[in-house]
Amino acid sequence: MKKMRTEVLVDGRSVELNDFVQEIIGRAVAGAVSALKGVESDWKTIEVRISREEHAGAEASSRRVREEEERE
Repeated sequence: MKKMRTEVLVDGRSVELNDFVQEIIGRAVAGAVSALKGVESDWKTIEVRISREEHAGAEASSRRVREEEERE
C-alpha cells in the first residue's frame, strides 16, 4: 500500500504532522471521498478546503429566534 502524504494549512501556514497523523487524516478523507459517486478509484490528489464564515453562527442564532417568535 502506498504511503499518503497529507498536508494541513491553517490560514496559509503549514501545520506540522507526524507520520501517524498524516495517515489518520489521509485515510479518513480518502475513505469518505472515495465513497462518493464519480470519484475514480485511481485518484492521485484530493484537496479539501474548509473555511469559517464569520457570521454563520449569528445567522443561525437569529434564524432560531425568528422561528421561535413565529411559533408564539
